[in-house]
Amino acid sequence: MRHILIVFLAGVLLLCYPHYGSAQGTAATKPPARKFKHNSKVETIYDKGKDQTTVYLRPMTMRYAKSSIEARIVNEGRTDFLPAEVLSLTAYFNSPGKVLVKPQFVVIGFRSFAMDKTPYTNDRTLIVHLDGSTENLGSMEIMEHRIDERMSAGPVRYIVESLELPIPYENFLRITKAKKATMILGGTELQLQNEHLEAFRDLVSRVG
Repeated sequence: MRHILIVFLAGVLLLCYPHYGSAQGTAATKPPARKFKHNSKVETIYDKGKDQTTVYLRPMTMRYAKSSIEARIVNEGRTDFLPAEVLSLTAYFNSPGKVLVKPQFVVIGFRSFAMDKTPYTNDRTLIVHLDGSTENLGSMEIMEHRIDERMSAGPVRYIVESLELPIPYENFLRITKAKKATMILGGTELQLQNEHLEAFRDLVSRVG
């Protein structure tokens, strides 16, 4: 196994969506009707220039696979295996003005951070299984595709790929009401745990 010195390995987990950072200010929104149990957080940002509010979920990890390459985490004094792939999931919607209204669409987003590969470039079809029924949601659009220069060194190269797909609000609502839900992206099965469904429910509760 090859040792690679990386000071902040934890940086690979900061898989946020940077385009939200350009928004200006935060809009006041309706608090959730109940306490939802999940590890994400619903954020609300108002863009004064566009007069538009974006309500989104902080990315949630859907898949974390380790490689066989070890790295020393200098600031923690230990070693760990570099990730082969980290796949995160988010969702968001836009609403005109500062007062939230029910959107026509909710955007589902994935970000893949993978070593020397792009797992979802060739097949971007997103399928969802809900309590026994199956629906093809369509083909996701590639929003970002680049090499992460910060985390690529020597023989290791990480490729970042972001995909998004707007789906009708009612379709997204059906996902939130499911007892059992599985997404299939490019042939890869991704089980939605209760915390993922709870995060989706928290998102739509802001306009429910």
